[in-house]
Amino acid sequence: MSIELNIREAKPEDAAQIAEVHIKSWRQAYKGVIHQSYLDNGLDINERTKRWRDNLNKSRKGTFLAFDSETLAGFCTVGKSRDNGYSDYGELFAIYLDPSYFGKGVGKALFKYSLEYVIAQGFKQMFVNVLNDNKIGRDFYERLGAVPIENSEEELTIDGHTYLEMKYEWKELK
Repeated sequence: MSIELNIREAKPEDAAQIAEVHIKSWRQAYKGVIHQSYLDNGLDINERTKRWRDNLNKSRKGTFLAFDSETLAGFCTVGKSRDNGYSDYGELFAIYLDPSYFGKGVGKALFKYSLEYVIAQGFKQMFVNVLNDNKIGRDFYERLGAVPIENSEEELTIDGHTYLEMKYEWKELK
């Protein structure tokens, strides 16, 4: 399948499409990582759509969509760090793809777009939080030049289950 991507900034009216890709991506990418009952029953499309619409109406983050023709192939969100210990960093909050676009270069294209955005915002470093058990995600970021930050593990609770996540950083953005 040959794809030709068009990347643009998200608008509030894109919320339903983003929510759909977000849920599809979680259900596929986090199989065996996040508790299966949450993946099966805890991801509500209406709630996610509302959350995305609200975020897009008030957010100072950059959310960018990658379209293959009219199909939303994936999205990313990037901006100023939420973590006070990394206040001079940009933060890659998310890259999620429709599972039918896994391995087709969409994630890499979104990352490149995110990188350009963060650099334009004046940041010289960027990080992303990744679940420790998310080997696919960790491998993806490592291939893009990110390195784990020592002693950066934090607990994250999703649907009553605790997971460990760590930070990966890009020390010099180019």
